[in-house]
Amino acid sequence: MSQVHSEIRKAVQVIEAARYRMGVAEFVYTFIDHWAYQQTGLYPPSSKMPKELEPTAIELSHILSAAMRNYPGIDVLGMFFSECGYYKQGQNFFPTPPELGRLLAALVGSPSDHHNQELSFYEPCSGTGAIAMKWIMEKIHNNDKETLEQSVLVLEDVDRTMCKAALIQIINLLSNLEVKVKRLSINAVDVLSRAPKGLVYILEPQPLTYLDKAG
Repeated sequence: MSQVHSEIRKAVQVIEAARYRMGVAEFVYTFIDHWAYQQTGLYPPSSKMPKELEPTAIELSHILSAAMRNYPGIDVLGMFFSECGYYKQGQNFFPTPPELGRLLAALVGSPSDHHNQELSFYEPCSGTGAIAMKWIMEKIHNNDKETLEQSVLVLEDVDRTMCKAALIQIINLLSNLEVKVKRLSINAVDVLSRAPKGLVYILEPQPLTYLDKAG
């Protein structure tokens, strides 16, 4: 784990270039906005990345992508958000500890919903997708790739940036491990009131397609 922390610290050092140009929080928000758009072609960024910070954004994406590839299943973006001091609406971000992630992955997987036998994993308040990634890794470690490929994962969070971060990480994890799931849905929604927040990603392989259901 110390090695991945070293990579995260390197990423945090890179964004120092943005601190006095637009602020860390705004830069990270814009960076994730652009990265998710490049991955899917959906939901154009709400803010333009300043021209002078484009090299910073490119270098940062390379560092974080390499960390995701080298440490599969680790919540790289969650660690990055925490280390760089990213916050939104006056609150700090704290990633899910790996040990807790493994426990919760075991608890939320395979729900006993007899009306929806297809649903394999459901997580409200999913944040950056740490628990979903732990669940995927458990399937891989248990040589249960066939079950994984027939699984339907549904993640929900009220924060659009967290939904985008989860999408980025899970797409990278599946690609790096060369595995797939039957369906991945990530929905920005208030899990209590069910009020939609205008963002839904649906990933269905064979072939990979991204369907915009937000309307």
